[in-house]
Amino acid sequence: MPYIISCGESGEGIILENDSLTLLDGGTATTTTVNSGGNMFISSGGTANRTTVNTSGNMFVSSGGIADSTTLNSRGILEVLSGGTADNTIVNSRGILDVSSGGTADHTTVISNGSIFVFSGGTAAHTAADVGGMIRISSGGTATGIVENGGFVNDAPGATVSFVEHTFSGCVLSNASATLHSGTTANDMTVGDWGILYIYSGGTANRATVDGLISILGGMANGTTIHSDGSMHIRSGGTADRTTVAAGGFLFVYSSGTANGATVTGGGEMIVSGGGTADSVTVEGGGEFYVDKDGIAADITVNLMAYVCVSDGGSATGILENGGYVEIDDDSTVAFLSNTLSGLVLGDGCHATVHSNTTATGTASSGPSGATC
Repeated sequence: MPYIISCGESGEGIILENDSLTLLDGGTATTTTVNSGGNMFISSGGTANRTTVNTSGNMFVSSGGIADSTTLNSRGILEVLSGGTADNTIVNSRGILDVSSGGTADHTTVISNGSIFVFSGGTAAHTAADVGGMIRISSGGTATGIVENGGFVNDAPGATVSFVEHTFSGCVLSNASATLHSGTTANDMTVGDWGILYIYSGGTANRATVDGLISILGGMANGTTIHSDGSMHIRSGGTADRTTVAAGGFLFVYSSGTANGATVTGGGEMIVSGGGTADSVTVEGGGEFYVDKDGIAADITVNLMAYVCVSDGGSATGILENGGYVEIDDDSTVAFLSNTLSGLVLGDGCHATVHSNTTATGTASSGPSGATC
């Protein structure tokens, strides 16, 4: 049967399943459990404390109502309507908190696979997004005091957001997405298979290990290591310093992106596209470095068995040939540093180039297919 608690009345430990509870002005409910088919309505002046909403349970907070210390479990839903307030909510895996126009949510924590939606006119304050948790703010919505702790924050154009300066360490991101906005720093993060990390302007990732994807959109990454099938994309004013691209890893530098001090090891690839910039790149044996049309690269060391290709319209200056192979298209811009190679030995099928300013003495081939110099 439906429960109604009104002025001066209280209820404790009520369990709702295919049933409902309504809190009217002055009514209070404590430690209510809302199970499948259960609905809890908090009207003006009503207060719900320490409610748990489970699978297919629903809780509605309307104007003047208050929900304090609510826990949302899998497929449990809390709707904060105009004039309603939800304080100290925990959104667990697959739980959902909706903040509609005129509704307010304060001091909320969302964890793995939990979701918070702040719609136009809704307000969320002091929200923490832990690993795998998601906050989505629609145009016209407001979310202030966000703490990014490995979670994903998506703010649509026209949304009002602010972030608390915060540093976290050792996060493992697998089959989930995370964001770093202004003031957020992640140290020693692991971006695992199917994990995606987005770094926006003012966000920083230090010493990340990548088997998934990092997308730098105006932010900064320092000391990143990209492993097999991992990749990093730099664009829109983003910068990556001291990146190591290991075997099977990829580093892409797009328009307005910058990579400084990258090292491309055997089996790794780095590509600088139009409008991208790379500086102080070292290409080790078996590594590949490509400068596409309108890409710019400077100070490139090409070691034994490394490969560099500068396409038509690309620019690569300060190239140091150190036993590797540099391929130059006709309409590219290149310049080589002065260097002398002594006693270079090229193995079977290994090719090296000697361009302007490079001198090779005592060069030998150790294989029957010879070497190209």
